Amino acid sequence: MHRALVLVAKVYPASNLIMDACAQPNNSDSLAATGDRAGGLNQDQVRMLRRTLKQRLSERWTLGDMAELCFLSPFYFCRQFKVTTGLSPYQYLIALRIDHAKHLLSQKPRCYTHLVDVAYRCGFSDQAHLNRHFKRHVGMTPGQFARAQQIPPLRSRPNARQN
Repeated sequence: MHRALVLVAKVYPASNLIMDACAQPNNSDSLAATGDRAGGLNQDQVRMLRRTLKQRLSERWTLGDMAELCFLSPFYFCRQFKVTTGLSPYQYLIALRIDHAKHLLSQKPRCYTHLVDVAYRCGFSDQAHLNRHFKRHVGMTPGQFARAQQIPPLRSRPNARQN
């Protein structure tokens, strides 16, 4: 199954990968995957981790922070998370951040007029960090995505020293 997930990861964007790779029939939480069958994290740990990450997405997360939420060592948590989701914890966190950025960029009316605001709100260190990951996962830049949504384009934040 792991090899299949790797192949899927190369074809689908990250947001679809999470849903496709981890969905089970008769399961309302799409990330609660194979934890009980093949080792890995149990469904409660995955739900709690996902909920906490989404609520505190703009914060800086370390592997140790995530492992602590599940009461596991970082190394063991990383292995079990990958067994459960098919993604590393970092890849999963980036996918959540990209999904949130897509949500913010497609809102009407737009609440954030600058890409740097979207980047910080989603937990990226700066606009370039958002652009790099967004383009890798979605296939276009955040500005191109916003234009494709037929929303007025975002602009870069003006220089504070302009007179």
